[in-house]
Amino acid sequence: MPINHSPYIEVDGVDSADNVFVSDVIGNKSDTTGGDSLVSLSKTIITYLGGTAIQLRSTQSESGRVEEDGIINFNISIIDIDAGPIVLADIDITSISAVMEKSTGGGAFSTAGITQPTFAKSDGLVSDDYRFLAAEWANGDLYKLVVKGITVTIEGDTGYVIPYTWSSVISEYQNIETKIDNIQTDTTAIIADITAAVDEPPTAKSLHDTLHKDGSYTYDNTTDSLEAISDKVTTVDTVVDAIQTDVGDPSGRTNLQNLEDMMGNPDTAGKTLYEAIKNIRETAINGSSLPIANTISDILHKDGSYTYDNTTDSLEAISDAVSAAAGDVTEIPSETNAKTFNATALASIEAEATDALEAEHLDHFLQLDGATQKYPENCETDSILAKILVKADPAVPSQYDNSTDSLEAIRDNIDTLNAADQVDLDAIIVGTITNATGADVATDVVAVKGVVDSIETKVDTVDTVVDGIQTDLDNATDGLGALKTLIDANKTVIDTIDDFVDGTTTTPTAYRREYGVTQIKEVSITAAANAGVTTVATITTQPCLIKSVVIHADAAQTGDMTTCGLYGGTNQVVEFLGVADATQANLNAADMQVSWTGAVRFAASDTIAIDLQGTGATAVDLTIIIEYISCVDGGYLA
Repeated sequence: MPINHSPYIEVDGVDSADNVFVSDVIGNKSDTTGGDSLVSLSKTIITYLGGTAIQLRSTQSESGRVEEDGIINFNISIIDIDAGPIVLADIDITSISAVMEKSTGGGAFSTAGITQPTFAKSDGLVSDDYRFLAAEWANGDLYKLVVKGITVTIEGDTGYVIPYTWSSVISEYQNIETKIDNIQTDTTAIIADITAAVDEPPTAKSLHDTLHKDGSYTYDNTTDSLEAISDKVTTVDTVVDAIQTDVGDPSGRTNLQNLEDMMGNPDTAGKTLYEAIKNIRETAINGSSLPIANTISDILHKDGSYTYDNTTDSLEAISDAVSAAAGDVTEIPSETNAKTFNATALASIEAEATDALEAEHLDHFLQLDGATQKYPENCETDSILAKILVKADPAVPSQYDNSTDSLEAIRDNIDTLNAADQVDLDAIIVGTITNATGADVATDVVAVKGVVDSIETKVDTVDTVVDGIQTDLDNATDGLGALKTLIDANKTVIDTIDDFVDGTTTTPTAYRREYGVTQIKEVSITAAANAGVTTVATITTQPCLIKSVVIHADAAQTGDMTTCGLYGGTNQVVEFLGVADATQANLNAADMQVSWTGAVRFAASDTIAIDLQGTGATAVDLTIIIEYISCVDGGYLA
């Protein structure tokens, strides 16, 4: 078979082309299986000359020039000339040795400061996609890769894959094929991520799906961009502030408009709520005077002074006063409480009563001076009592004669009236009496009764309306008390929002983790300069969108550190800051920093990691700052 490098030796046999063995150095070394010693090669020759292992064939990929930071696929194809590619299970790479070395400026090859490849196997192939990192390789460097120690099993026999060597130069030219392979690899990974994260594959590019809510693709940056949305949020905040100061005189409102529109205006004429309530009172209540101010004022005040004081005049204060007086009231003697006045109190009450009666001559209502007059001789002329007893003006008490003018005498006189002289009142009522204008009195009485009945009906209607007003005032949902409670609750909510806005109250964690809300994660990195891949943050609970990252030097970085690339996703598939940017030279003073801005989505449990590469274990002093938003409520970086 053709070989693209030397030295090689040919062994005579049936087919010289099928008996070629390759080794960098042939010498009397140790007997290492699959190695390059003379003893090992002798074993391989013996295997080829006898047994099924003679059917083993292998070839290596070409050694091509590569640009720094480019990727080359190094592979060894392994076949059974009878059966085709040897299956994965029959290929053994547990003892594989894959050493990459570098020569700079014609110097000796060395492994120092370069990443070693890791080979994997598949059916008929052992391979590795090796990346020549820009931080490790420079234009003009030579590379040499030696791979050995691979064995296979063919029909129970062991075959040894000969060692292979690749060698070429690092050169500054655009390796278009490599770039295309990189793009294809990245595109495949992106498609895989999108397919795994979205229930239905996007109908367009991921950015379209981010910007549009449906397939119309009507995104307009003047209204739909994050800046436009931020401006709208600022406008809403201004409106909320205006609402806070806008609760007052309805004529001055600009945002809240009017409260009756929120409650439903009860007046069809479109009056204000005050006018509607006032109208009900004016229409339904028949009083000598109408309210001169708002309804609440009329409830609270007995006149126009408006001197209401809740410490003395409120229902609670009145209730307290009544409760305080109740104890004293229960001590007053009554028919039910069995209380009595003591002797001192009785004497005092009696003395006061006697003085009052005598001062106004009221004692003469109870007794006279003992004479037998027919009138109260001590009664004053034209006094109230005289007016009751005597019809003359002035009323002279002596004209009264109790034997004829007293109530008893009058009753006796009525009883003794002759029945023939009594007037038949029923006949008068039902009879037709003609008045001075010729009208029928009975008809007038019936008409008056109709008016009275109508008035009574209207009074009942007014009573029903008043009851309805009282019911509405007492309503737990729509009454004035309920409306006050609602207004107080709204004020509390607005005060809470204001506290969140001005920072008086810390914004709740749940709000800060709502989708679309910007979050910041800051992590201090003090690991060893050669610690390798170190986790910075883990996407937690829900997927997140990374918007920017910064690597900040808290001090000049140790000379032990070479690079500190920042990557994310499964196996660090996404590069935020590569080794070309995140270098010791770019972070060699306090506050020096490198940053990345863009948009990358990671699913929950994905990680962001820093790859610390260096020549020693001195600790670095870095801070990683990550700006991100949650794609679904609850996502954050832990």
